[in-house]
Amino acid sequence: MELFIQTIVNVLILASVYILVSIGFAFLFNMLGILNLAHASIYMVGGYLAYFLIVGLGVSHWIAMLLTTVIIAALGVFLEKLCFRPFVGDFNRIVMVCVAITVILTTTVNIIIGSRQMAIPTFVDGVFKAKFFSVNWDRIVTFAIGAIILVLTIFFVNRTKWGRQMQAISQNMEAASLQGISIHRISAVACALGFGLAAIAGCLMGTLYNLSPFMGQLTLVKVLMVVILAGAGSFKGIFIVGLILGGLYGVLPVLIPGATSDAIAVAIFMVILLFRPEGFFGHEVEMGDNQQSESPLSTTAAGRTRWTIPVVSGGVVVILFILPLLLSSLYTLHILTLSFVYIVASVSLRTIAISGQFPLAHGAFMGIGAYLSGIATKWLGWSPWLAIPSAALISAGIGMFFGQPFSRLRALYYAMGSLFFGVGITQIISAGGIWTGGYSGLIGIQPMFMGSRVPYYYFFLGLALVSIFALYRFEFSRIGVNLKAIAQSHLVASSVGINEGWYKVLAVGVGCFFVGLVGASYAHYNLVLSPSSFDLTATLWLVMYVLIGGINSFTGPIIGTAILVLIPEFFRSLKMYSPYITAGILLIVVYLMPGGLVSLPQIARSWYKRLRIENREYVRGDDPMRF
Repeated sequence: MELFIQTIVNVLILASVYILVSIGFAFLFNMLGILNLAHASIYMVGGYLAYFLIVGLGVSHWIAMLLTTVIIAALGVFLEKLCFRPFVGDFNRIVMVCVAITVILTTTVNIIIGSRQMAIPTFVDGVFKAKFFSVNWDRIVTFAIGAIILVLTIFFVNRTKWGRQMQAISQNMEAASLQGISIHRISAVACALGFGLAAIAGCLMGTLYNLSPFMGQLTLVKVLMVVILAGAGSFKGIFIVGLILGGLYGVLPVLIPGATSDAIAVAIFMVILLFRPEGFFGHEVEMGDNQQSESPLSTTAAGRTRWTIPVVSGGVVVILFILPLLLSSLYTLHILTLSFVYIVASVSLRTIAISGQFPLAHGAFMGIGAYLSGIATKWLGWSPWLAIPSAALISAGIGMFFGQPFSRLRALYYAMGSLFFGVGITQIISAGGIWTGGYSGLIGIQPMFMGSRVPYYYFFLGLALVSIFALYRFEFSRIGVNLKAIAQSHLVASSVGINEGWYKVLAVGVGCFFVGLVGASYAHYNLVLSPSSFDLTATLWLVMYVLIGGINSFTGPIIGTAILVLIPEFFRSLKMYSPYITAGILLIVVYLMPGGLVSLPQIARSWYKRLRIENREYVRGDDPMRF
C-alpha cells in the first residue's frame, strides 16, 4: 500500500513539473513556431539560482522562488527581443541561437559550481503518516505548489486579455495581427511567462533531486514529447499528455528498473507519433522551408570557381598528407584525426538533409556503428577489418528499416521522430549490461593499428576523402537532384513520377552507412566507448557543424566542422572558458552570415563592390551629402 501511494505521489509530482516546463515551451512554439531548445537550460538555471538565494544568501524558500521567477522572466524578455524575434520563421538560425544560449548557460554554471553535488533544501521537513502509508511532507508541498501554479496559469490563459490574445496568435497569427493584437508585445509576455514557469519547475525539482548542469537534457526530450503529442495550439492537451508521461516515468521504473524503462517510454511515444503526427488535441505545424537556392554567379566568377575549388582542395590534401612529418605534437595529430571523423559524420548528415528531412538521430547511428563493431571484436572475436564494414551495413539497414515509416512525416515531425529514436538507442545501449558496458561504457576494444597514432591519422584522412568523394557524387547524381526536388516541393516531385518515400529512405540509408562506417572506425581508434558520446548533445553538435558551414553548400559541413573543432583548440589555454569561443562563433554566423561560413567570400565581394561604387560616386560628385 505504501509503495502504491508513494508511486502515485511521484507520478503527480513528475506530471506537474513536466506540465509546467511544457507549457512554458509551448507558449513560444504554439505562437511563433519557435523550437526553443534552450528551454531546458533555463530550467536548470532556475534551480541553481534558487539554490544560491536559499543556501548562499539565506533567503526563505518562498521569496527565493519569487525572485528566481522574476529574474528568469526578465531574461526571457531580453532573449525574446534579441535572439528569437529577429529569426522567427528561420528554423536553422533559431536552432543555432538556442544551442549558443545553452552553451553559454551550461558553461557559466560549470565554471561557478563545477561538479559538486547539491540540492535545494526541502520546503518542509518531516513525514505525513497515515494508517497504511507515509509520505514525506516535502513531496506533498512540492506537488501542491506545482498544482497551484498550474491552476493560475490556466486562469491566465483562459480568463485574461493577454491569455486570450496568446491563443488567438497560436491559432492564426496574421488574423490576430489584423485585429490589432501586438504580436511583439504578446510574444514578449509569452516568453517571460514561459521562462518563469521553467524557473519554478527547476526550483521544485531541485528540492527533490540533485542539481546538475546537464539536468535539462532528458527534461528537454520529455518536454518535446508532451508538446508534440499534445498538438500545436492545445494547452488542454499538454495537461493530459503530461499526466500520461508522468504516469509512464513514475510507474515504469518501479516495474522495470534502469534505462530499459526510459527506452520503453520513448518507444511508446514514437509509435504514437507515427499514427498521430499532428498530436491528439491540436493541429499540425508547418515549419518554414529553410532551403535556400544558391546565388547565381557571374560567368567570370563561375569560371574562377571551377578552377579555384579543385586547386585549393588539392593543395589542402597535399598539406594534410605531409602534416604528420611537420608536427611533433601527438595531441594536435589527435585533434586532426577527430576532425576527419566529424567531417564524415556531418557531411553524411547533410546527405539526409538535402531531401528536406532534418535528422536528429545521427549521433545515435554513429553509436550503433561504434558499438556493433566494438562488440563484434571484443565478444565475438572478429577482426576490426571485418567488423567495421559489417557494422556500417547494419547501421544503413537499421536506418532504412526505421526510415520507411518515418519517411511520410514532414519536417518538424520527422525531426522529432528521429530525436526520440536517437534517445531510445542511447538508452538501449545504457541498458545493454555486460555487452555494451552500460553507463560505464565499453572497454577493451581491439585496435586497428599498434603503437603510433600516425597510421590512424592517414587511415581517417583516407576514409574522409573517400567518403566525401562518394557523397559528392551521390548528391550531384540524378538521385541527388531528385532529392533536392523533393525538398523544394514534394507535391511537384510526386506529380512528375519521383517516388518520394523511396528516395528519402535511400538518403537515410546512405547517410547512416557512412556515419556508421566512421563510428565503427572510431571505436577501434578510441578503444573506449560511452553512451554519452552519441547522445542528443552529440547529434546537435553535428547539426551545428552543418549549419555553421552552410547547409545549402556541399563544402559547408567540411568548413563548419574544421572551424568548430580546430579553432577552439587555439584557445585551449582558456580551459573551461573555451566553450564561450564556440558560442561566439555560432552567434557571429547567425547574425552576420545567414548562409553560413561558406557565404563569407560572397559577402566580402558584395561589400567590396558596394564600397567601390560609393567611392566612385563620391569622386564624380554624386555624394548626396555634398552641396
